[in-house]
Amino acid sequence: MSKWMSKLTSDFGAVAEDLDKKLLPVVPTRSPSLNYATAIGGFQPGKVSVLYGPESAGKSLLAMMAVADEQKRDKDAIFIWFDAEYSFNKPLFTKVGGDPKRLIVRKSNDPLKIFDYIGGEMLEALQDGAPIRGIVIDSIKAIRYPKESNMKQTTDQKMGGTGASYLPSALKLVLPVIAEHNLLTFFIQQVTMEIDPMKALRNPYVITEGRALKHAADL
Repeated sequence: MSKWMSKLTSDFGAVAEDLDKKLLPVVPTRSPSLNYATAIGGFQPGKVSVLYGPESAGKSLLAMMAVADEQKRDKDAIFIWFDAEYSFNKPLFTKVGGDPKRLIVRKSNDPLKIFDYIGGEMLEALQDGAPIRGIVIDSIKAIRYPKESNMKQTTDQKMGGTGASYLPSALKLVLPVIAEHNLLTFFIQQVTMEIDPMKALRNPYVITEGRALKHAADL
């Protein structure tokens, strides 16, 4: 049996029994209730957590606190914050205990400078031993997808939906990087209000970009 198990896992296969051993410990939040709600006690590195809600709901703040706590636990930890909204709040990050000297902020809403960077330059850095421990994309809705870039630059544009066709392939590029290197990952997403009163009874918010985020998210 050991002969065959060794042969079958000689390339990139793994025995299912060993899979959980590769996961890093869960990063707890500062809220006991939220830890309970996640069912695992917090956020799992190597998995994607999507924080969504209306403006000023505390999405970025929650991500900042998780990054700050992980920086305290791991003194070498570097995080990369993709600031697609151009709104990163350094004083707030410092106030919650974060170390801005170990946080790389990449201000861009160009998907090539976000997803392609993760699957290209950042992956190479990880393979070279860079102590990158996690990423935050703030926010998915603020990314300017190719269809929007090719539109005539006026206010006469179709709103939303352009990420639905782009995100599936982009997420396929970055998810293996996140999983293989156990990155603490947050995708932040703004939502819009549902104006149909009957639909709002079931769900008051609308999340754009189709179902790609839901399929990619573990939490």
